[in-house]
This record gives sequence, C-alpha cells and structure tokens, in this order.
Amino acid sequence: MNETADISESDAINTYWNELVRPGSGRTKVTPALDPGLARLMVRLHAAAGEITAPDDMWTGAAPIRHERVSMVREAPRTSDRGIGRGHPVGRVASVLAMAAVVLVAIGGMLVTSGLLGGANGPIPGVGAMTTGQDIGRSGAIEGVAPSSGARLLWQVKVTADTSGPPAIGDGFVVAGLEDGTLLALDLTTGEERWRRSFPAHSVGALAVVDNVVLAPVDGRLLVLSGNDGTTYWSADGISTNSLPIVDRGRVFVVSMLGGGTRTGLICFELATGKELWRNDRPTGAVQGQIAAGNDLVYAKVDDTTIVAVDAATGELTWRQLTSGEVTPPVVSGDTVYVGGYKGVLAIDAVSGVFRWRRTGAPAGGSSDGDRTEAPAVGEGLILAPVNEQTIRAMDAQTGEPRWVLAMDHSVGSPRIAGGQAFVLYSGNVQALDRTTGEWTWGLPQDDMSTSFAIAGETLVVAEKVLPSLAAFALEPVTPDLSTS
Repeated sequence: MNETADISESDAINTYWNELVRPGSGRTKVTPALDPGLARLMVRLHAAAGEITAPDDMWTGAAPIRHERVSMVREAPRTSDRGIGRGHPVGRVASVLAMAAVVLVAIGGMLVTSGLLGGANGPIPGVGAMTTGQDIGRSGAIEGVAPSSGARLLWQVKVTADTSGPPAIGDGFVVAGLEDGTLLALDLTTGEERWRRSFPAHSVGALAVVDNVVLAPVDGRLLVLSGNDGTTYWSADGISTNSLPIVDRGRVFVVSMLGGGTRTGLICFELATGKELWRNDRPTGAVQGQIAAGNDLVYAKVDDTTIVAVDAATGELTWRQLTSGEVTPPVVSGDTVYVGGYKGVLAIDAVSGVFRWRRTGAPAGGSSDGDRTEAPAVGEGLILAPVNEQTIRAMDAQTGEPRWVLAMDHSVGSPRIAGGQAFVLYSGNVQALDRTTGEWTWGLPQDDMSTSFAIAGETLVVAEKVLPSLAAFALEPVTPDLSTS
C-alpha cells in the first residue's frame, strides 16, 4: 500500500519521517526499519512537540478497509509567528534535536520491553520457523490421545485460588493461571511445583503452551516464558488478556488492545525473538473473542456479524464474510471455517471465504428461533455443537447432515474430541461420550466442582473450585475383547 503523506516542515523532519518512520516510502533508507509500534510511538512524540499531527486512528501494517488511500499525517498549524518557538526555524531545529534524544531513550526502553533485542535468555532454544501449537484452529480436536475406558487419579494439589481459565499442558508440566494473580506450573507426573510467578489479581488470561514455552497474557502484556523455570524470554505490551495466543510456523498471533482498550486488532510476533512482524489495527472492524489460524491465514470475528481472514505472513486482509446475524468466533478444521449463532452452524470455505452451508440448531422440521448454537468442536469427521447450553447436536463435518442429538438436564460446556470420544464438562463433572452415537461411556466421580480441563497424551488435568485444586488423571486404555464367539 502506498500511503499519502503531506508534511511541510523542515528537511530534517522530512528525512526523519520518510527514511526512518516510514520504511518502504520508496526512498533510500539510511537507518534500519523499525517495527510499526515504534513508528507509531515516534509519530506521537513528534505530534506532542507540535512538529506534525498524527491522526487518532493512525495505523500501520495491513491493507485498509476497501483498500482506500489513507493520509496518515497532516500538516500541523503554526502556533506562533513571533519569537523563537516551535513555529520559528530556530525553534524547530532545537525541538527536533530535543525530540531525537527523547525518541532514542524511548526506543531503547520499548525494545527491551517488547523483547526485540531478545529476552533474558536470548532466542528461545529449540524454537524454529515451523514451530506450531496444537489445535491452532481452536477446533477442539486433540491429537495423540488413545480411546479410554476410565481415568485413575495420579495426584491432586490444593491451590491458592480458583483458576482463571483452563490449565495448559506442556512438555512434562501443566500450567494454570489463578484468580489471585498466580501463574503456577506443576510437574505433570508428580504434581510437584516447578515454578510460580505472581501478578495482580484477576490479571492472568488464557494460556497457551508450545513444547516447553508458555505464552501468558497477563495484565495487558504477553509474557513468553520458559516452561522449565518460568523466566521471561520476552514480553510485549498492549495485548488482550481474554484472547488465547496462537502459534503457527514460528509466529505468534494475538489480539491487541489500542486506544486505552477502546479498539482491538491483530499483532504478529516472531516466537523465537519477540520481534513484531506486523500489526493490523483495524481488520474491517473491532476483533471480538478468540482468533484461529490455519491455511497460512489468521481468522477473527469482527463487529458481531463478520468473519475475516488475514494473511499470516503480512497481516493483509484476504477475505471477509458478512453473516446475517451475530455469530461466535471462528473455529477452523482443514479447509473449512465453522461458526455458531442464532442461525445454527455456518460453514465457510477457509481459503476463499465463500459461504458453503448453514444447518439450523433445531430438530428436523422445528424452529430455531431463540436457539443459540455455541462455537462447535470439529474433529474426526464430526461437528459437535452445543445448543442453549443443555444440548449437543452432532453433524457431519463435510455436509452438516445431522447424526445424533443429546439433551441434558444441566449445563454442558464446549466439547473436546479425542481418541474417538467427546469429552464434556457436564454439570461440573468431566464426562466422556462415544462420538459416533452420543452414548455416555465413562465419567469422573460426581463432585460437581470441576470448572475446566485439559487433555494431552495419556493425561487428563482438571481444575476444581470451592476447595480449589488441580488434579491429574491417567486415562485408562480400552481393554481389547479377546473373547471368541
């Protein structure tokens, strides 16, 4: 995108802006290009000095809405024509020199804070260009889990407060955020504490783990930590605490918070170093809820009724699909994007954005008015869609044709699909269903205290409330039937 700029200040400002702040302007760059966040900071510092005016909605990184040309900088009015002030040539030169010193100090602090110079441990060991987290599409499908017939308690550890979100399982450990601001990591086999970090209460958001790296949105920052000891590799400010970070091919995608939390967008970092690769501060609207990735794209819900996809490498808008009503954030499985809402389940081509089909959440021949379908789980050829929090509807993942319906007396959470089974949190208890029939297969003891869970390999970790604790269970394998007829 070629942006239009109109600057009638001194040659020094022109050179500084075009060659340092606006890399890619077509002129020879005498200074290494800075990331968009730092460019924005410097523009605003200059605006504070009266040299230029930066629009409140200034942004950098991705193609604008409908690809219109945007004038990002306007000429600032002269504040005085008399005396030596910012409007006087001598005053302009003095202010430029003063601002240069301020900017250099600010840049140094921002670089360290954002991790662009590497964190305490330098580039993250073992992280490469293809490092990818599990279930980057948030489909709820978990790989590497065998069919199970039950679960055996391994350990249970009392914690200082209820969990603020689901636990996340890494390479030999589990990590959980607590409502009192604690970030706690335990050994997955023994339950022994591996490390803990303390932050303000209610500040720890949705956690992601990739191999031995923990990604934790905390109090408006993204912390990228070592799973071994909790030390910080790098951190970045201005991040939504409520959105789960997504890692795909060595890149981290997160929801940004801008304008004091009044606007949201997308930011991409390099996982190994924390370098900001791009940002899109307005992908046709405000980003809402969780994001997803796949097919070299990043998917998001914006402004209640629209799903967008941006290029994972550049942040540029690829497609957008406007729906006929409010929808859930997207989940992605293979070449299809699925969303829920009051219209049932909608399927969209993940690459082109073309609408494929819609299936109502109501029984055949019934009305779906007032029925809300939550974000579905998709895996092993099946869609499992919670409806009105008390019903699960199973559909074919390719066609949306109905398979089975399970109605319950109490609330049911979003399913997870693993090992030919569906795991759900039903009335405070983790239960397993046969995914092909919807019949109950087994469940944990009825204590009505479970709030969330995570599954990896042969281990199930459950967070419990009231007497808050974390408990790990070994999934018992299905015993083959060796009897002969």
